[in-house]
Amino acid sequence: MAREKVGITLTEGTLERLVEISEEMGLTKSQAIAMLINQHYAEMKK
Repeated sequence: MAREKVGITLTEGTLERLVEISEEMGLTKSQAIAMLINQHYAEMKK
């Protein structure tokens, strides 16, 4: 699967949550974002 870099702008609060999530799960911020997107999409498909 090809990877593509994207840039996003987050509020300070959202960035803090992202850092917290990634640290708790032992993921990079990119991995945490991908996991959250995929989880959200899977929930929408139910």
